[in-house]
Parts: sequence; structure tokens; C-alpha cells
Amino acid sequence: MSTFEKVAADARTCGLSLVGWFHPEPEDDVPGAPGALLLLGADGRAMWDTFKTAPEANDGEPHPMDRWSRRIISDLAI
Repeated sequence: MSTFEKVAADARTCGLSLVGWFHPEPEDDVPGAPGALLLLGADGRAMWDTFKTAPEANDGEPHPMDRWSRRIISDLAI
């Protein structure tokens, strides 16, 4: 399994789907010069089912979806 396929599979376990990607060029001025940037999106109801059981969804703190997304996507980043 390629790294790309692994990230896509791991994203699905979180209710996300890989919806696009691109290889940034130097003129894109992307910090860290990654080899590829991946675009993730909600995988229908699966994302909501995953999110509603997450600690962020139930802790009463502000911006639960932002915090959940940041945690999940940081974990997926390689």
C-alpha cells in the first residue's frame, strides 16, 4: 500500500475522504515544501458519527469542530 493509499484509508476511519491533491510548485509559496498537499472532506454521515463521539464534541469548549479537525488532520499528516 502506498503512503497516499494509507492516508486515504486512515482518513476513512475518521469519517473523512480524500477529495483532491496537488504537488505544490515553488511559486505556490507553501511552507515546509511538502511533496503533496491533500484535500480532505466529509465522508457523508460517517464524519458526523465519528465527530459526535469525540472529546471535542462533548467538552463544552468553543469551536469543537475546528479543534477536532485540527487534531485528526494533524494525526493524518505525514
